[in-house]
Amino acid sequence: TSFTAVYAALIAVINTKLPLIGELMVTRLVLQFRRAFKRDDKGLCISSVMFLAHLSNQRVAHEVLAFQIVSLLLETPTDDSVEVVVAFTREVGAFLGSIVPRMLNYVFDAFQSILHEDRLTHIVITRDILILGPIKVIKTKISKISKIELAQTLTK
Repeated sequence: TSFTAVYAALIAVINTKLPLIGELMVTRLVLQFRRAFKRDDKGLCISSVMFLAHLSNQRVAHEVLAFQIVSLLLETPTDDSVEVVVAFTREVGAFLGSIVPRMLNYVFDAFQSILHEDRLTHIVITRDILILGPIKVIKTKISKISKIELAQTLTK
């Protein structure tokens, strides 16, 4: 997972000249994610979702795909699905917040409802850290991004 961002950037460069390669990569990753999700293979689920997150950041995969993944995983939250969504949101949340902030607020609201319902069993103590951590990180990234964009528009 340490080189995932590099591989996604390489795919993004290749995608500019050969768009079918990017489409093929996204299709294969979605199929891999679906198989891992059906088998409850958390490791494979996280790795495929992380690659998809980086491809979304590079604009190879559409942001609607990212929201579909999040909504699928939060439909019936389990310990593993919440872990996967938190990892995914840490990687792609700032990008999604800059594109469609309403949808990111939906994800945050879902996180808050999961915290208040106490339905998860495995992540009893670290649940607050897992879920509230990305919310703080993403909100600071979004505020930094918006400050940078504001400074760029003021200098133009």
